[in-house]
Amino acid sequence: MAKSKLVEGYKKIEEAVVGTYSKIEDAVVDGYKAVEDGAVNSFKKVSDSFEEKFLSEESEVAQGVNKLGEALTENFKEIEEVAVETYKMVEENVVDEFNKISDKFVDEFLTKEGESVEEAKERLAKNK
Repeated sequence: MAKSKLVEGYKKIEEAVVGTYSKIEDAVVDGYKAVEDGAVNSFKKVSDSFEEKFLSEESEVAQGVNKLGEALTENFKEIEEVAVETYKMVEENVVDEFNKISDKFVDEFLTKEGESVEEAKERLAKNK
């Protein structure tokens, strides 16, 4: 009997604690949502006002930004073209030099008597 009253008392305490915790959690979440909604709405008002004054198509700021964007885009295209061409040149030179070194190595150490470098490479490729 005493044990069952203890269990019942414990269950009531547990329900009260869980219920209170749930209410606290709900209040915190609701409060956070209210703060978040208020901040978002305030930001939107400021953003809309800024957009109206400075970013409309007619504003000098917007026109200047557009001109700057066009100039930067054009310059970046030129830079990109130079970078790509330079990379291709470097890549070709590196590959050519590697092939020369590879051919010399094969010629010195891997060819059999009377065998060309290409024949040695083919033979080695078959034996992989």
